[in-house]
Amino acid sequence: MKQKSDYSKKSYERGKLRALYILGKSDKTESEIRTKLKKNEYTDDIIDKIILFLKEYGYVDDQKFAFNYVSEKSNYKSLMQIRSALILKGVSVSFIEEAFLENNNDQSDLIRKLVEKKKIEWETADKFQIQKLYSYLCRKGFKSSEIISIIREFQGDIK
Repeated sequence: MKQKSDYSKKSYERGKLRALYILGKSDKTESEIRTKLKKNEYTDDIIDKIILFLKEYGYVDDQKFAFNYVSEKSNYKSLMQIRSALILKGVSVSFIEEAFLENNNDQSDLIRKLVEKKKIEWETADKFQIQKLYSYLCRKGFKSSEIISIIREFQGDIK
């Protein structure tokens, strides 16, 4: 019985060190840590203890992760892209929504930047070019109403 207890203690300590090593490279969500530890063949009991340890010391906090991720990525990704990435990382939808509420989510500046980057000659632009731009921005995950508003803004500048 003592051997099993010693083994699980050693496994727990190795798992803690492994988790801290993983977190040393970049912040991770609870789900990402669990996945990486499972790949290293730690048992669910040990993984739960490791996650509890990481949460106690503030190394893993999905809510803080979501807030930081939204703050960092909202300068060059649409809200839909950010939401999808966070869901794939295992962050709960409630934390994602809170992070969106706490951050300024005006996407119009980002849409303008992307439109300017395309360098469209608005004086000579035909419907096909504008449709192509619209489709590009839709695929990026921006709202249709925002896209149309910005495109009209650019078209209005030349008239």
